[in-house]
Amino acid sequence: MSGPGIIMTEPAQMCELCGVVEECRPYGPNNEQICFSCGRKNPEVTEQRMIDYLSGSSLSRILIK
Repeated sequence: MSGPGIIMTEPAQMCELCGVVEECRPYGPNNEQICFSCGRKNPEVTEQRMIDYLSGSSLSRILIK
């Protein structure tokens, strides 16, 4: 993802949960980079991480640590 609120194709990378190499997003349970298939395993958490990331709230948590 290029930044909060901007949706565009990302280059392929390794999913931090299953190891497959494809387009991933930082929507894992602990903000891991995950593939679409892993995101579908727990859609409620994935959706919340997506909302957090797009709104910028996940970025503020990372910067505060």
